[in-house]
Parts: sequence; structure tokens; C-alpha cells
Amino acid sequence: MSVAEVSERLGVTPHGLYKWVNAVKPENSTLQATELLEAKREIPKLKSDLKRTEVERDILKQAARHFAYSAYFWCKPVRVKYLCGAIC
Repeated sequence: MSVAEVSERLGVTPHGLYKWVNAVKPENSTLQATELLEAKREIPKLKSDLKRTEVERDILKQAARHFAYSAYFWCKPVRVKYLCGAIC
């Protein structure tokens, strides 16, 4: 059977049939499978990195809150005595 006959029988263009055949060639499939395996291996590492980054972000948020709170109460008696209300 020729490509024209098969494409007509399937209701696609010859060009579309060639594209489909090239997409499922064993060389392409092997390459795609290898890339997929590499991507699947990378996912746990990326999840771990994301978790660590989220923990770091939460620690920094808590530290910022703590220092802002501490600075306010440290500055409260000082601003009255030295009139530093603009900076505290």
C-alpha cells in the first residue's frame, strides 16, 4: 500500500501521516523515554528544593516579625525621651 492510499483510507493528509510516523519512530521513542525518565528523576529533587525554600521563607517571615515587634518596643521609651518619633 502506498502512503497516499493509507492516508486516504485513514482520512488524513499524506503530510500528516508522515508526521505521525516520524513521531513514533523507535529512535524518537527511545529518546523521548530517556528524557521522560530524566524528568521523573528530577521531580523529587525539585520538590525537596521547593520544600526547603518554603521553610527558609517562613523562617525569614518570622524573623522579620520578631525584629519589627522588638524594635517597636525598644523604641517606645526612647522616642519619648529623645523625640525620635520620625524614625521609630
